[in-house]
Amino acid sequence: MHTSHSFAPDAQSVRQVRYFVRNALSAAGAGEEAVDDAVLLASEVAGNVVRHAKTDYEVTVALSSGLARIEFHDGSSVMPAVRALGGPDDEGGRGLAVVATVALEWGVHDAPAGKVVWFVVPLASPAGRAQNVPDQEEVAGAAAGPRP
Repeated sequence: MHTSHSFAPDAQSVRQVRYFVRNALSAAGAGEEAVDDAVLLASEVAGNVVRHAKTDYEVTVALSSGLARIEFHDGSSVMPAVRALGGPDDEGGRGLAVVATVALEWGVHDAPAGKVVWFVVPLASPAGRAQNVPDQEEVAGAAAGPRP
């Protein structure tokens, strides 16, 4: 399955992206925790597009072999980077660290008229979820950037 939808760069679109991703994965029979993870990550990436790229963007959900690849194509050529975590009172800067920690894989690449930020999550809910919740050190370690 492969489905795409375009969004405007406004705060309401982040909610719409969550709805779009939730519906696509739920329709495919994805597990509840897997859907929740994908929606969290989609919200983080969509928020970055709205905050930083400030362009219309397209979200694509592609399903294959028990995995979902979710892509965000925006019109900005500025590449995102995982930042080192700030203090507990900082209001932002954790989005890509969360993506790097929760996703099986993630990355970014140039695209015609912009870039694509993508991540992969399993369609099945992970067994032993409570044991896999990242701690502060794991999230901070994600600041090294995308996995090859």
